This record gives sequence, structure tokens and C-alpha cells, in this order.
Amino acid sequence: MKVKGIIALLLALVTVMVCPAQISAAEDAVHRTKDSALASVGYDIGIVEEYVEDIDAFKEYIVSEVMAFNEDIFIGDYNLPMEEDLYTAIAYYLCKGITDVFHVGSVGFTIIDDKLTQMNVQYLYTKEEADKMYAQCEAVAKELTEDIIAAEHLTEAEKALLLHDRLALVCNYDKKLEHNNKFDIYGALVEGYAVCEGYTNAYIYLLEKVGIRSEVCSSDELKHSWNIVYIDDVPYHVDVTWDDVIGLAGEVYHDNFLLSTEALYNGDSELFENGHTASDYNTSPQDTTYDNYFWRRSYSPFQLLHGELYYIDSTRCTINKYSAEGNEELYRMRTRWNKYWNLYGRLSTDGEDLFYNTNRSVVHFDEEMLIATDVFTPEEVDSAGMEIYGFEYKDGRFICDLSATNNYFNNDAVVIRVDKLYEKENVGDIILVPSSIKLISPFEVIYCPVGSSINPEHMQLEVNYNNGSQKLVTSEDFTLGEFDSSSSGTKSVSITWEGFTTSFDVHVYVQGDANGDGKISVADATTIQKYVASIIELNDIQKAAGEVTGDNRLTVGDATKIQKYIAGIVQELV
Repeated sequence: MKVKGIIALLLALVTVMVCPAQISAAEDAVHRTKDSALASVGYDIGIVEEYVEDIDAFKEYIVSEVMAFNEDIFIGDYNLPMEEDLYTAIAYYLCKGITDVFHVGSVGFTIIDDKLTQMNVQYLYTKEEADKMYAQCEAVAKELTEDIIAAEHLTEAEKALLLHDRLALVCNYDKKLEHNNKFDIYGALVEGYAVCEGYTNAYIYLLEKVGIRSEVCSSDELKHSWNIVYIDDVPYHVDVTWDDVIGLAGEVYHDNFLLSTEALYNGDSELFENGHTASDYNTSPQDTTYDNYFWRRSYSPFQLLHGELYYIDSTRCTINKYSAEGNEELYRMRTRWNKYWNLYGRLSTDGEDLFYNTNRSVVHFDEEMLIATDVFTPEEVDSAGMEIYGFEYKDGRFICDLSATNNYFNNDAVVIRVDKLYEKENVGDIILVPSSIKLISPFEVIYCPVGSSINPEHMQLEVNYNNGSQKLVTSEDFTLGEFDSSSSGTKSVSITWEGFTTSFDVHVYVQGDANGDGKISVADATTIQKYVASIIELNDIQKAAGEVTGDNRLTVGDATKIQKYIAGIVQELV
């Protein structure tokens, strides 16, 4: 038997030098572009099935040898031919194809009689170093999954959602490609920096901890990888990388979570002009259940607290409690960022309480009492005219990202990070005592026709407490006083809540009295005609009084009907 040679395919030779440098990404879909320089995601270990009876046993054997840090691994009994695609696939699998294995540096092969007889493995770390790194990954994974595992009532979709958000918070996109472990779970979870491959591997690793199957989905055309996740055995696309592109504290998007292939391909994102427009990736996810799901309206992480899920609806400006049975609106956030209508509030937790940010402050939110209390205002808010666009509670501190503009992802925008030690006494255990109440109404002027009543459904009371905190009370919990609507005029109406009373004005009008003189006459028809001709302006009460045709528009038809009413042609105006 003649030894033909020892080929040291240090993967540099196989080009799969499947060491991290080969699969690098210069700009992996950051900020409205999907141009990148990510190399092919690799070779399929499945090719070994052509030569071995039990590929799972083969993989289990070589992985166990690698985890034992054996440098020379005998594979002669498998009778594997010296074929480039075969040994490349095996080498790639050991170096980059196993989600939670990242210590293999290169793989060479000893060839005897054109057969692969031995793998010669070089490692990136000593066993002691690698064991420590794997233990660190396990510690982070435990921290991220422990409460999810304990919450047995959570659905698979809810578990995947929480881990999607938590991974996005733990990991930052390595834009400058400065971190050696950017392709693996150590980079994503421990160092906190990764490219798409690192995000993808880390998500698989975390999902496995909570019993959810997932796999890599990749595209050479996009030079990008993401996940296919199986929710109740149904496949969906999830791209955590593209939902974590800005990098502000507490900012997480859900545009690429549990999508069908059609939705992923077409794209409909706040951040990207196009979807995953390529023709070379796994298209098996076809279910559209979650394509337009409510979580797409949230740009903040979902939080699990005391077994309940909470989130911010960024379009409705509300804090909600979520369950499989439906969403419950808890609190409406009455804050806007400068002249921008978008909501940049982020929700966070220390494991005991919920916090969110307004444009000016960090706020403690009592999810049971529905009371909001300011606990921290960065001095730059007043001294530099900046606003809070990113917020997160982390390791005992409030992290706030401030900017003077909502165009914070622009390279020219100034973003500063402020962090503040969270002192529990900021919220305090003092006895809360209501100090005042104030009506909050979506209408600047409240009015109703003679003989009618008002509907308080959209009204809320703002309750102010002795410590400066606030609570919003809905119409179900306050009492609306009676008022005389038998005649026109301005009437005072009282609202009572737990012994506190405030009042507001209701303007009672006569239907048909467009000029507001308290009676119906030809002058009202003339007033409407002048308004339609843009000769005069009318206020909201006059418009409501003049609208008698029931089409919710003030037109010549209303003037005509009033004239017919005065002439006795019609007996009623409404």
C-alpha cells in the first residue's frame, strides 16, 4: 500500500478556508441598501450520504472528535473517495456548518490510495480557552431563555418573537468588520457584534433552547443569510439582521419576522427599498398568516414580565398587553418628537418593572395601576435641545441615545449616548395620593344638538399624583354629570372620579341653526350658501348645526333642505 501524499487543505487551499475571513461582509444590508460582499454560505454535508449508510452517525462521530479537541481524526473505515466536493463539504461543515461550534480553524486530509483516511484538524483556541468561551455562550443563552422556558403558556410564535427581539438587543451589526468572531454565536452573544451569519447561527442556537426548529437560509445573489423557523411545523422566514440595522438602544423592527416567501421577496419595510429579491434561496415558507401581523407596528422589543407580554404600538402610541386571545390597550403615550409624528418610544424592563421613554424622559410604568412616573431626564434634553430616540435598561443602568433629528441613521447626524445608574428609590415606595384630574379629549370643542347627549367613549381623565406620576382613566371608571340639553347654549358638565371633580363645556346647538343665533331662518340657508361659495368660514359647531341631510358634508343641499323646512315642505330637518 503506497501513501500517495498528505494534502494539508488548510481550507485556504480548498478556499473554503472556511475560516471567518472568507465569509466576510463589508456592508450586509445596512441602511436602505442590500449591497454586500458576503461570500457564498457554503457546501452541503449531505453529499456524504452517497458514501455512508448513516450520515447522522458520521456527523456525530466527527463532531464528538472535534469537541474532544483531537487533532487527528481517523475516517478510513468510511471508505470516502478523494473528491474535492466531498472533502470540501466535510471541511466546511466542521469549520462553519455547525451552529454552536466555532473553535475549528482548518481541516486537512491524509489520502491513502485515493481514499480519505484521516482528518487533520487545527484549532483556533486551546481546549481551556474554548471551554470558557462556550460556557460564556451558555450563560448568555440561559439569561435570554430562562424565563421563556418557565412561561409554559407561551406559543412557539411568542417564544420566537421574544428571542428575535432579545438577540437584536444583545447583538450589534459589525459594520466595520472589526471582530474575529463576527460569524459565530460567541461574537453575537458574548462580544455583541456579528454579521448576518453570526445573527443566523445565534438565533438557531437560542431557538433550540426553547424547542423550536430552525435552519439557515442563504442567498449567493444577496450575499446574505437568515433563518427559516418552524412554528408548529410550518416554515417562515426570519431575518434578525435586517430588523436590527440602526443600532440605537432598544430599537427593534419586526418587518422580517415570520414571513412567507412572497412577503420576504417583495418587502415592505421601513428601512429597505426592496425585499429579499433573489432567485437562489429556499422558498418553502408559503404560509401568509403573519405577513401583516400587528407586531409590524412596533419598533420596540416585546417584553415578558411576570408571565405577561407587553409592547409598544408605535403607530397608535400605546402600551399594550398581548396574549393569544388578543391585545389590551393599557396606556396612551401623549408625546411627540419635535415636529415628527413618529413615535420613538422604546419599552424595556429590569425584570421587575417596565420602563419606556418619551422624547424627554425615562418613565417608570406600573402595568397594574397604569401609572407613569418620570424617573430620569438627560441634561442634554434641555441644555442641547436633544431628544431621546433610543432607550434601554441594561445591567442596572438606563441607556439613552439622543439626537436633535429623527434622521439619526444619517452618517452626518449627531447621536450621543447617555447612561444613568438606576436607583430604585427614584420610583420609591411612597403612598400615592391623587392631587388633581384633567379631562383629555380628542376633540378641541365638545358639542351636541339640542335634546341629545354626549358619548364619553373617547374621553380620558389624566390623574396627577403627589409624586409627579400620572395615570389615564377611561370612561368606564369615571362618572359624567347630567346637563340640560333642551335648549341651545354653552353648558357645564361635571366629571367625577374617586371624590375628585372637574368640568368641561359642552356647546348645545339647534340643528339647522348654521349662523348660531338660536333659531332657524332663511339666514341659516344663506350662511351655508356663502360658506359653500368660500365667501365666509364657519366653525365646527356651525358646520355640525348646518348639516341636515345626513351625508356628513355641508353643501347647497343642506341650505335647500332648511329652506324647504321653513316653507313647510318638509316637517323635520333630521
